[in-house]
Amino acid sequence: MTSLVDLARPRAVRYRGESVADIIERAVAFFGLEAAKLGVTISRTVDDSVRVHASADQLYQVFLNAIHNAPQAIRGPGQLAVRCYRDDGWSLVDVADSGPGFAPEVLARAFAPLHGTKADGTGLGLAFSKRIVEEHGGTITEENPPDGGARLRIRLPRRSDAP
Repeated sequence: MTSLVDLARPRAVRYRGESVADIIERAVAFFGLEAAKLGVTISRTVDDSVRVHASADQLYQVFLNAIHNAPQAIRGPGQLAVRCYRDDGWSLVDVADSGPGFAPEVLARAFAPLHGTKADGTGLGLAFSKRIVEEHGGTITEENPPDGGARLRIRLPRRSDAP
């Protein structure tokens, strides 16, 4: 129950200019060996100039969750692509995999607390991620792209005070 209380409790966050590429690299490095053991190749297309006004530790948790979930969803050899780029006033991070995609019932409740799909999971990962991204003024969505697989898209505002 502590996790549910943590999810509901507002937190003070220390924001500063952060490199999104650096945070992504930390998260990919953390799961790189595990993904390789599962036969999942991680590719990165990262714009090193993308910066946001954010808590690096909190965004790291969001990226860790996204990268950790994908190889488990692929269920065997496959591809995981992490892409970071700019789009107008937004910094976008896409985490896409070559797995079977999200089942319709998963898409409908993806960010609901305690709605997990893994036997050993808590069902809180995406709920926490959503809260963190929204606290940063962004959005997070899940989708099944037309070319297959699954994609998690994180949109964070680029701000003038993120040097």
